[in-house]
Parts: sequence; C-alpha cells; structure tokens
Amino acid sequence: MISYQITVHYNRPIIRYALNQFMLQRIGLFTLIVTGCALILMPLLAIKFHSFTLQMFAFGLWMGVGLWGIIYGIRLRQSELILSKMSTPTADITFNESSVTVESCLGKSELRWLAFDEILKFEHAWLLIYARSGYINIPVTEMSPELQQFIEYCFNNYR
Repeated sequence: MISYQITVHYNRPIIRYALNQFMLQRIGLFTLIVTGCALILMPLLAIKFHSFTLQMFAFGLWMGVGLWGIIYGIRLRQSELILSKMSTPTADITFNESSVTVESCLGKSELRWLAFDEILKFEHAWLLIYARSGYINIPVTEMSPELQQFIEYCFNNYR
C-alpha cells in the first residue's frame, strides 16, 4: 500500500490564510463586493427616502453581514486557541489509499477518503474539506508534486 507522510508546521499566518480563502470561497467575491456596496448605499437611501421597507432591508443586510463576521471571528479564535494549546505547532499527516491521518500533540484523527467533500486548491495551501465546514489545511510548501497527485488520485478514486 502506497503511503506518504509529511510534517506540517503551523503558524498564525498559515491558519489565517486558510480561513480567509475558505470563507471567501464559501461567500464568493461577487457576493462580498455587492454586499459591501449595499452596506454603504442602503443606509443612505433609507435615511433619504424614509422607507420602512428599505430600512428593514438595510437592517437585515447588516445583520447578515454581522453574522458572517461573527462566524469568521469564532472560527479564527478556535483555530488560534488550538494553535496556542499545541506545545509544538506541528502535525504529522499520513496519506494512504484508504484514509488521511492527522496526529499532533493534541491527539490523533483519521478520516477515510469517503468523508471528504472537496479539495480547495489555493496558491499557498490546499484544504481537504469534510462535513462541508471542516478542513485539513495543508501548505503547498509541505507537499511534493507526487503527493499532490496522490491526494487527487485518492480523492477521485476512493470516495
């Protein structure tokens, strides 16, 4: 059985990068830009035209953006809390044809390839997404081209 093992060194910039890319991918850049414009324009229009409907729409928009901000803040805090609990911020990740195993000073977890929903590939990191909202963050600098091909192969063939 073919197996690859890497040791990933985590730090705050890597964790933030992965979370930012994950959230941006989930929300979408277009949605983010349109929402930003609406956040600026809606309160101005609501004040000028005194429309209750417009004011409620602006309030709902602000609440929605606030919710995304809260979710982002909670996820970032959880990630940084886990990082601070680690005596050495490293994880050994083992990839084989049946599963992915992550082991650190905090414990060990194993997920079969069937558990992964998608692979998000960014410039500096790959995210193996499971349960639609969890992910394993793998910096690109830690992966060889052979490992990248192996991950894609296992993801496509063992799910």
